[in-house]
Amino acid sequence: MHNHMVVSHPSTVTTRPGFYMALLCYSIATVAGAMLIVAVLFTINELFDLGFIPQDHYDNFSLNRWDTLGYIVIAPIIETYLLALIIKLGLKAGLTPLKVGIANTLLWAILHSLINPTSFLGSLWNFSVFSYGYLHWLSDSFKQAYLAALVPHVVLNSTIIILYFSFG
Repeated sequence: MHNHMVVSHPSTVTTRPGFYMALLCYSIATVAGAMLIVAVLFTINELFDLGFIPQDHYDNFSLNRWDTLGYIVIAPIIETYLLALIIKLGLKAGLTPLKVGIANTLLWAILHSLINPTSFLGSLWNFSVFSYGYLHWLSDSFKQAYLAALVPHVVLNSTIIILYFSFG
């Protein structure tokens, strides 16, 4: 007779069923939502000749490999840690998860719109998804909460970069 012993790796984290499906859904929601918002903004701008997106807005925009690395890897990692810190501070201050999520989302949308004012609505949508994912999985573990916010952020930024290199 052989005795079989199951040894788990110390870094193995047991995930609640549905975690990976949630990552997929959050990622789809961010990309689809962002594309819809951009399409609506550009359509309204063109139909009514509002001029809030100048014709030459992206003419001088260029990306090198370091910019791409920053957009796809570095920015999401740093922004997700900051998102987690802001949520932690808000919860410690006694705010409800809903209020923390809304405040966090508004903060990130405002910060992103300082760089590009037309990104406010997209950032509002995307950071609401990131914040929701983080808050939803936080009771399981920080790692899962972090990934629930990070993965859709990386997928979104990767999609934007792929579209830029494909059509830009």
